[in-house]
Amino acid sequence: MTDKEIGWDGGGWQPPPRPRRVRLSGAYAVLEPLDPERHAEHLHSAYREDVEGEIWDYLPYGPFDSLPAFREWAAAAAETEDPLFFAIRDRDREQFGGVASFLRIKPESGSIEVGHINLSPSLQRTRAATESMFLMMRWAFEAGYRRYEWKCNALNRRSRRSAARLGLSYEGVFRQATISKGRNRDTAWFAAVDGEWPRLRSAFETWLSPGNFDESGGQKRSLASLTKSILSAMDPVLEEGARAPGDSARRESGVVRGRGRSPAAAEAPGRSGPAMSKALEPRPDVLDFLRTRRSRPAKTLTGPAPGRAEIGKLLRSAARSPDHGKLEPWRFIVIDRKALTRISELARARGEDLGLDPATVEKARSAFSGSPLVIAVVSSPKPSEKIPQVEQTLSAGAVCLALLNAALASGWGANWLTSWLALDREFLGTALGLEEHEFVAGFIHVGTETSVPPDRPRPDTDAITSWLDE
Repeated sequence: MTDKEIGWDGGGWQPPPRPRRVRLSGAYAVLEPLDPERHAEHLHSAYREDVEGEIWDYLPYGPFDSLPAFREWAAAAAETEDPLFFAIRDRDREQFGGVASFLRIKPESGSIEVGHINLSPSLQRTRAATESMFLMMRWAFEAGYRRYEWKCNALNRRSRRSAARLGLSYEGVFRQATISKGRNRDTAWFAAVDGEWPRLRSAFETWLSPGNFDESGGQKRSLASLTKSILSAMDPVLEEGARAPGDSARRESGVVRGRGRSPAAAEAPGRSGPAMSKALEPRPDVLDFLRTRRSRPAKTLTGPAPGRAEIGKLLRSAARSPDHGKLEPWRFIVIDRKALTRISELARARGEDLGLDPATVEKARSAFSGSPLVIAVVSSPKPSEKIPQVEQTLSAGAVCLALLNAALASGWGANWLTSWLALDREFLGTALGLEEHEFVAGFIHVGTETSVPPDRPRPDTDAITSWLDE
């Protein structure tokens, strides 16, 4: 038989060593072998930032309501060799904010998996979080492993996106692979192989380079854009916005997420919502709010602004907007004070380059420089044969209104603005790192109100309403 028929020669490959309890260090992150005495209290405190316990939804354990209960779990986890757990420390914050592990370690075949990844809200979407994944992947391939695996619940789109962003190729779904917390789990498989490692390493090093970030910490090139060409196969759920495998069975059973939510409780798998949907009943308080809601002018807002945990609640409320096809054709960029200063200067420079009149330029600049917090709702339409782009754009607009109302209902002053900057391609790319097909549906300004504006004239609904009786 030929090599083609029975597989290529291993070329003298030797089984690698098993991972040991060693420290993995980078510029932004440090991974230490999990030690309950050293890490449990810090980790439990960090995980408590997730007040709804959502980071535990797709894990086979947790959430832990008390420190003793979490310490008991950490003590047991620290004793195992497979999985081999590490605690992740963010060097910038000098805080432990998550764990990850090597598991299903098979030196004889050169295969190793990364899993049990659980990052606290403060560690998520940071350079430290990304570098921690790079450090583990680097150890595995440089130790001699041929294959680096990532597996997750097929309903966990956030994990599936993360795998693709990190350069792990989609390999399929194992249906009814296991039972987790009493629920069926279909498992999505992703992997990278040693032949891809040189390009993956270069992608990570390019992204992690200080030169890839501006003065406010914003990325210039996304990691996903650097790893996309390395993928041998794209996840079809992410590529087309299709339903995750298991959605139909999940809907028939009335279960949306691992904690028993009904379909109405989560429009996008892996996102948040109330613990359970309830039968509809009159809510005069909510209706009264909608009848009387009034945006607060952005120029009248001041600090303090909501913190990260409360912003998370507002975003989760906004994400419960109509999204036909479950495409999620929008995303959020939270812009804090330091970044707002930078963006205000970019707005000024761009306006001057375009030759706009000084008043228009100053209005655009001051909208950012004077705001305590801005959340950009980015319209990011997805390829779809069923859902036209205009409908996806309308969905992004619905998210803007939902975010605005969530902020107002929480007692914050808020305003929805756009201006010419929302569509200026050069500004959007330079200031926010948007892709060519993306634009800003709305800049939602949030802060503390300093004055209550008078109500303004409202439309005469009788004059603008027609009734079709036949």
